[in-house]
Amino acid sequence: MAKEVQSDEVNKLILLGEEKGFLTYDDVNDTLLPDVTSSEQIDDIIMLFGEKNIDIIDTEQGEKLTVKKPVKDINIGTTNFKEMLALVSTVDKTGDPVKMYLREMGSVSLLSREGEVEIAKKIEEGARETMSAIFRLSVSINEVFNIGDKLISGEIKSKHVVDNIEDEEGFMEEDEHKERILKLIGRIRKFNDENNILRAKLKSATLSSKKRELLKADLEKNTKNIITLCRKVRFSKKQIHRFIERLRNSADEIEVAEKVTAPYKKETKTTAAKS
Repeated sequence: MAKEVQSDEVNKLILLGEEKGFLTYDDVNDTLLPDVTSSEQIDDIIMLFGEKNIDIIDTEQGEKLTVKKPVKDINIGTTNFKEMLALVSTVDKTGDPVKMYLREMGSVSLLSREGEVEIAKKIEEGARETMSAIFRLSVSINEVFNIGDKLISGEIKSKHVVDNIEDEEGFMEEDEHKERILKLIGRIRKFNDENNILRAKLKSATLSSKKRELLKADLEKNTKNIITLCRKVRFSKKQIHRFIERLRNSADEIEVAEKVTAPYKKETKTTAAKS
């Protein structure tokens, strides 16, 4: 059975439909607007008419509509009830209205296969870019190490930083999660230590251009490995938001520090110029 959707307007339509044997989209559109605005309400009303064996047709003389209108062609903010009703076929009065409804909804192509793939690629690309931006910064990596220390001490559990992950036999236990995360953090620490050495070498004023480029290439390679390992940890959305919030706080701290030191920098430059 459909949800309880009866109102005076709906009851009037039911009486009209039982009298005529059908309803037109104009009947429904003119009677219910602007009271009905959500797709859920529309779904319930369609099912109710189906239960009452009331067909919805395009015109009193026309045949039933079977419209497969792509969502991309409809502006949900401006479309009227008639257009939204046309997203699904009329419930067959000789069949189970619920099964017919679900079958017809399943046949409506919201996106082409190519469109689905394209959107999936963009989502994945966006996620990669976000992770890359976060874990290129030492602030975030230090936070990763902080998480590792807290896991070791028992201050936090793995469920506080990652989502549940299934292995081949089902959900992983806390100890398995913890071991997996700490192994990855250990590898991240190794690459980060190497990068610290590389950064120190890059500060040398006697480096040749070729040697400097080689060191930079190694630094970038290690950084990419760190980003990949951080992705493998599979931090939860909440934890990713914590990383972002930490970066935001660090940016605010840097801004404050720059404002505090700006007068002294200016004074130092002035003194140096005079001398």
